[in-house]
Amino acid sequence: MPFFEKAVRVGDGFQNIQVSYVNEKPHILMGQKNKAATEFVNFRGNEFNDSKELTELPVKVGKGKIRAKQWKYVYFNGDNVLDLIYGVGFLGNMVGI
Repeated sequence: MPFFEKAVRVGDGFQNIQVSYVNEKPHILMGQKNKAATEFVNFRGNEFNDSKELTELPVKVGKGKIRAKQWKYVYFNGDNVLDLIYGVGFLGNMVGI
């Protein structure tokens, strides 16, 4: 006897999605492997339909595969200006940057 009813797909899933809190308000950022990164704006009750593209500097890597890109808003260096950082998960050999 099954414990759960049959699964129902509710929509496409997201990968590499992160929440950053700025002035106690959530900002949803999503890195994408082959596209520009995205910030979802006005996402509450809007089903993630409004977004803006984030500017991304190229990352120099060797042979291999980019596994993930994760973005965050942070106050990084104490100058009271909001910084945008991103990390890249890479499977392969790094080359000189």
